[in-house]
Amino acid sequence: MLCIFYLNLHFNILRAGTAILFLLLALNSKTPLRAVGLFSVGLGFHLSIIVALPLLLAGWNLTLRKLALWFVVISSLFFGIILTFSDKIIEKIITYVTYIEYGGDYPIVLIFTTLIFSTTIFVRKGDFPKTYYLSGALLITSLVLTFFLPGFYRITSIFLLLYFWYFVQFFRNPVSLYSFIFSVFFLYHSAASIMVIGSEKERLEKRIEVSVGARKEAYKKALNSTYIPYEFYWQNFNEL
Repeated sequence: MLCIFYLNLHFNILRAGTAILFLLLALNSKTPLRAVGLFSVGLGFHLSIIVALPLLLAGWNLTLRKLALWFVVISSLFFGIILTFSDKIIEKIITYVTYIEYGGDYPIVLIFTTLIFSTTIFVRKGDFPKTYYLSGALLITSLVLTFFLPGFYRITSIFLLLYFWYFVQFFRNPVSLYSFIFSVFFLYHSAASIMVIGSEKERLEKRIEVSVGARKEAYKKALNSTYIPYEFYWQNFNEL
């Protein structure tokens, strides 16, 4: 959590990071009522976690009738929030849909993730609950969508965390093929996440160049924030 998500989701996008933590608590809750309560609190921080609703419902093992009832309850809550803050939400959606920054490493991540997902199923001979299959499928789908909507990277971050959440549940033997696959996947994303922190300043500068009005000023303030000193010591070698 620290290596892969904390530095990005808590220092860069604090609200989303907090929402995801409440989402994890909801997924780990023993009763649907408690899970819905925690999920609702998470929605209050960031609406993006609504994409995890299928995983939340799948983990309860309810009958089809009860599943439909809970789906209606949670969906009503979500759409109630949307109607209350419709203007701001629409503005946010447009911002992400028209987001111009393209993640050049997504093809590699997609291929690597698909390979890992397939290999784990083969190694454990399909011995996984449906939540594992669903989290992997949602992650791969989000990576594909990122090719067409680069702003979808935020959703990909959520699904990546959820996939790791279910991935680690079966990490039992530290010396096994499964643990080796997990370690490779973990180290890859840890390195990628930490390296991205070093380019945060550069990415903000690019956003300032193409933005206008209040958003441009907001990016300028973010660039001067104490939370964006993101540079590694080796990036200053040429200045020594």
